[in-house]
Amino acid sequence: MSPVSDTQFARLPLNDTLYRLVGAAKILPKIDEMETPRVQLWFAEIDNHEPERLAYARRASGACSLLSVIESAGSLPAFPLGSFWHDMTRQHGLIMGDQIKIENLRIPPQKWILVHPKDYIRIHGHYGIQEFPLSGEDIAGQLHDLRDAPYYRCYSDTGLELIIPAYEVFRRFYGVCSFLSNALLSNHWNNELENLIVGSETGFTPEGDVYKILTKQKLSSISCRAIAHFQTSEYANKQAQGIFVGIQNSRRSGVTHPWVQVHPHWTEDKEKDDITLSFLGQQLSSGAILVLWIYNSEFPPPPVPLVRVLANQKIPINSQQSSQAFSEPAGQPKGFNGDPVVIHPPADTRLGNYVSHLAINEIWSDLPDMRIEYKNVTFTDQALKSDEKSNKRKRNHGTGHKSSSGSLSSASLSAHAQSGIKNRFSALAACFMQLEKEKVIKQRLDYALINPVAVGSAVYCMLPTKLGTTDIPWAIVGRGDDARGRLCWVSEIELPDGSLQYFFELEVLDEEAFYALIVKPIENDARLPEESLSEILKLAVLTKGRWNNGDWRNLENTIVRGRIKHKFENGVLSADYVRRKFL
Repeated sequence: MSPVSDTQFARLPLNDTLYRLVGAAKILPKIDEMETPRVQLWFAEIDNHEPERLAYARRASGACSLLSVIESAGSLPAFPLGSFWHDMTRQHGLIMGDQIKIENLRIPPQKWILVHPKDYIRIHGHYGIQEFPLSGEDIAGQLHDLRDAPYYRCYSDTGLELIIPAYEVFRRFYGVCSFLSNALLSNHWNNELENLIVGSETGFTPEGDVYKILTKQKLSSISCRAIAHFQTSEYANKQAQGIFVGIQNSRRSGVTHPWVQVHPHWTEDKEKDDITLSFLGQQLSSGAILVLWIYNSEFPPPPVPLVRVLANQKIPINSQQSSQAFSEPAGQPKGFNGDPVVIHPPADTRLGNYVSHLAINEIWSDLPDMRIEYKNVTFTDQALKSDEKSNKRKRNHGTGHKSSSGSLSSASLSAHAQSGIKNRFSALAACFMQLEKEKVIKQRLDYALINPVAVGSAVYCMLPTKLGTTDIPWAIVGRGDDARGRLCWVSEIELPDGSLQYFFELEVLDEEAFYALIVKPIENDARLPEESLSEILKLAVLTKGRWNNGDWRNLENTIVRGRIKHKFENGVLSADYVRRKFL
């Protein structure tokens, strides 16, 4: 058992108990003036005394032991049904019961039938053993009944009967990030859409051959595609608008805590009538398959090409460094001094530009291309500023709705995956951990003041991909929609005497090898200025990672520097060698 990420959710217990998410999500009434919609989740306690035979723990009454948790709607992208949790953190590598994995199952056009799970998920024997818990008791003896949750029945092209929770349909295809999850459950879609996009700059071009989108928030690319789909597909738009209307209608009929309910947006849509899904599920005794976590699916194709409009591209005149004003949200944000980010109980988050993004492992097949276009290109003598300052980084984040009364930093859970990056830096991470253990260094912080990109539990600087107007292919990783700037892991290292040094490690591709760079400000106890950091990153691009080939004259009166060879001992980066290289 190991954690999926370092992200922690404070409403989950820290008690060494293993839990499984078995029910989600009832919508609770808003409290006070808080804009954040709250949802109720249920976790079944797992008896894991025999790791090979996990079972649902039981109360003295024989009922399943349940834990009821209230979360922000913005946290839902991180909670697929059937996921396992331990000490506030999601776990992977666990299998329970008749769990199965099915890939690329085609769902043809058909009528999706709304059903209740109690008609398909059986209870066996005298002890009420359930295939998947639909009821149970909490520690206070309160009974929780999940048997009326909305599920859909459909059939694959091979005749497999599928039972799919409406919640998973919402999580996967509608609430793909915190912003959208909050918006769709907070208010009428058209009203919330105004808070996400610039209406005058979003829509079809006059010729009708392109759909452009300019966002007010730093949304992930998958979120932009979702918004574009909702606005270009009449059927998908109807379904998106119907989510909050359904909540209101349920409350008018006397249901104070309605379930999240939404119909698949591709069915009956003339643009896309079938869908291919990959998922983890459970074989039921009825012969049907209970779908739990849809981890891969196609994305509905748009009727016209998509263009994402970014407000500004700023190019410093002096350095000729091109810096994209928007960085694709990905990965998990890093807390202060390396602590994991903690998502706190439901509350509004502060108004502001910076968003810490929490990546979850989701895959999309056949994503439509989306070009990037800049509304304005400006030239400036001023050094570019980042939204995030290292010395102001906090542990406490939230996934709530933004409001003027909000107190938590925002965290958006994106369904867009970024994988493999952190593995490139794993050897250095282990080296730093060893040096901290030996008290050679007092502490280490990510120093991502320039184009910060969060991946896993680290925050990297993204290198500029242009010098002036010239593209630098060396600085670009990936192709097409997956193209991004090469990363540089910049670490601020505090030594026991309080002095600061800065370690620069470049992202390495196949067959590449670079020295690391270590930098020390000449002025005692001084931090590396943002302007100097920007200049060093530009030199990395100019020299294609060959630090000694650069022109360092502009920095001679500011820093001293040295190179560090990557010396390995028994396959591990030598901590002793790195220690001797500190300036």
